[in-house]
Amino acid sequence: MSCHVLCAHSDTGVVERLERALREHAGGILRIGVHADAESLLAAGLHIQEDGEDVAMVFCDLPIAGMEGDDLFRTLKGESSLRGTRKILLDGAEQTAAVDELLQRGVMHARLDPDFEDERLQKLLKSQLTDYVVNIAPHLMDELHTLLDLHVLA
Repeated sequence: MSCHVLCAHSDTGVVERLERALREHAGGILRIGVHADAESLLAAGLHIQEDGEDVAMVFCDLPIAGMEGDDLFRTLKGESSLRGTRKILLDGAEQTAAVDELLQRGVMHARLDPDFEDERLQKLLKSQLTDYVVNIAPHLMDELHTLLDLHVLA
């Protein structure tokens, strides 16, 4: 069984940096997919789920090519097979009331500045994957255990 992380951002430099960092931290365990727009990311996520695999996380900015505003996050939350996927806003804009609302409603799970430090990405990856495995995909515990914060489970 494979676990996937999908990424899309309007700045290809940000996506390349994120992909490199994710591969460095978890590339042997997580399958990382980079997409140019919302439509290809969503199609890939649905295809992965149809194949019986997991999409643990999606990183993207707002707006994303092919969708306006937060439509991709809302679409992912509305799609039953992808509802549990951890959705990470990859955006450096000031925190706004709209972003706060999305976080509070669970439409989006976290936010990461595109100029992220590796340590911040590692912490975010660990906390979001732990939450995903504990609440959505316990069958991935053995596969992902080296990436999880096992202290939370104690």
